Amino acid sequence: ADELRLIFLASPFSVEAVWLLDPLVPAWKVASGEVGNVPLIDAINATRKSVILSSGMSTWAELDHAYASLTSARAVLQCTSVYPCRADQVGLGLLGEMRERFGCAVGLSDHSGTIYPSLAAVALGAAIVEVHVAFSGAYGIDAEASLSPKELKRLVAGVWVIEQAMKPAMMTRKSAQFWTVSTAGAPGKTPYLWDKVDRGRVAADAGMTKGMCYFEWSALEDADPADPATWYSC
Repeated sequence: ADELRLIFLASPFSVEAVWLLDPLVPAWKVASGEVGNVPLIDAINATRKSVILSSGMSTWAELDHAYASLTSARAVLQCTSVYPCRADQVGLGLLGEMRERFGCAVGLSDHSGTIYPSLAAVALGAAIVEVHVAFSGAYGIDAEASLSPKELKRLVAGVWVIEQAMKPAMMTRKSAQFWTVSTAGAPGKTPYLWDKVDRGRVAADAGMTKGMCYFEWSALEDADPADPATWYSC
């Protein structure tokens, strides 16, 4: 795990398991069925490590109590303990309620067997997504609710794209390029050159090639995120 830059976590199901795993893990994942296990929650809290709570088999009251009992950093995952879980059972609409209720990072523990709910969760601000992964031909209670290794790779790539797409797009004034705005050959129209530095200045250029618009972005690192005067958002 260290060589692959992966964080090794575990879900203990007994106080003894907490004692055994404590030297091996930097944080804990509490499985859905253990949120109401008070002795287990107390033992986990005694380690002073961060905790991820999965909500699939707990009531709001049980989740509230477990969350309040923990003193370290916490995160809460929306989870539906159905294997596989239909799209209409995933409950992405609860992410906002959980974020408001607990004031912490939220995420999704998904059992749909597809990558789509997790991608949607990330777009909704989920900080954590959890999925089951199984090799081809695997069987068991969660086999149909699991992704293949190839699907997991697609999920990771999709999450990266969404995270990049959600960043504000910035371009600088001082290194801004020009883009051409063409009329694609419309009769009686003249193609224009539009200056991104000064959107009010447009210069006719009859020699420009007609066609689709194209954009030349300047380097993001040249912009000062704290100074809106240095960048435009598109």
